[in-house]
Amino acid sequence: MVRSRSLCIDHSDEFDKWWNEDLFDWEYSSNYLAQYCSRYFKTWWNSYLFEWERASGSLAQYCSEYFTEWWDAYLFSWEYSSDYLAKYCSDHFKDWWDPSNFNWLHSPALAKYCAEHFKTWWSPKKYNWVHGSKVLAQYCSDQYDIWWDPIRFEIRAAYKELFKYCTKVFPQWWELDAMLMKQFALRRDSEEYGDCGMFCNWVEAMKYLSLECNYD
Repeated sequence: MVRSRSLCIDHSDEFDKWWNEDLFDWEYSSNYLAQYCSRYFKTWWNSYLFEWERASGSLAQYCSEYFTEWWDAYLFSWEYSSDYLAKYCSDHFKDWWDPSNFNWLHSPALAKYCAEHFKTWWSPKKYNWVHGSKVLAQYCSDQYDIWWDPIRFEIRAAYKELFKYCTKVFPQWWELDAMLMKQFALRRDSEEYGDCGMFCNWVEAMKYLSLECNYD
């Protein structure tokens, strides 16, 4: 195991001299092969020997230019590497996108790297609002009318992005939820919300309101 890894990391320039498909430790070193020897992809690629569960992410990250040659929806590790597909293989979105296989815990990566395909992948019930509200406001502001949901949106974590990137539609979301936001702000020190209410820092929020939206 150590030798295969070391060969990939320290001797990739001598790949032709040491490469041996039968002796290589595919189980524990496939990710290093994809990372350090991607330029020799056509020589070493073997979908049957490659360790998909451990190294799908590395394959997507370092061998994206060979996507059409290695892509296999049945073997790819969707559970652990869906975000790598969104980030490094967005150019092939139409080839790999499958809402039933995609790990929706990684859906913020869709908002950040596949915004141009928003209408294809968007699902308010499946989207990871807790970790993805920020990137939704930042990278998908043009689709605000489709995704905005005052109940699901994590205003506590993403109010800065909402103020900064959704200024064009400010009156729409502000008027709709002003009272709700103020209610949470007033209760931010209560036992129920602790110091992290939906609007945990109303004073700071007002600064963004003035600076980004020009509404004093």
